[in-house]
Amino acid sequence: SQYLRRRRDPGVLGQAQGLFRLALRAWPPSVVARINGGVVLARRAELAIEAGQAQRGRALLEQAADATEQALARSPLRYVGLMNAGKFRLRLAELSGPADSGAALAQSQRAQVHFERALRVHPERSAPYFNLGILAARLQRWPEARRHFRAAVARAPGDAAAREYLKRVEQAFGR
Repeated sequence: SQYLRRRRDPGVLGQAQGLFRLALRAWPPSVVARINGGVVLARRAELAIEAGQAQRGRALLEQAADATEQALARSPLRYVGLMNAGKFRLRLAELSGPADSGAALAQSQRAQVHFERALRVHPERSAPYFNLGILAARLQRWPEARRHFRAAVARAPGDAAAREYLKRVEQAFGR
């Protein structure tokens, strides 16, 4: 799956998606095939969005989130699945327009549930804290954002993004 994260070639992504579908036909309970299939769909969604096909991109991203959540229904404590589902839902919230504030809030709430579960699975990792900080900042919950970014930095002091977000929140909204 590391290879898939770097691939942006639509042909390669299409082949990967076909392989994951084949894997699910051969072994329907496969959690890994569902999670990795979600990664492929999300990558294809981002390519569609970059190509100006926002509606198609949102539809693919919704499919990615659904596929990942189907995997989580079978294996609810799968950390990678929780993080991916949270990121996909957070991205869907970000893509919602001002007229869709209710949809954005619903996506944000779903993302929060996934990140909080990931945090319970691996409280020592910084990524769930960082993503909860991003989510809180987007919802303008500044003290909560600061707390999560501080926790992320405490767990990964070398994480430049977490340090930068913490710095911005503290500068803008006080320590």
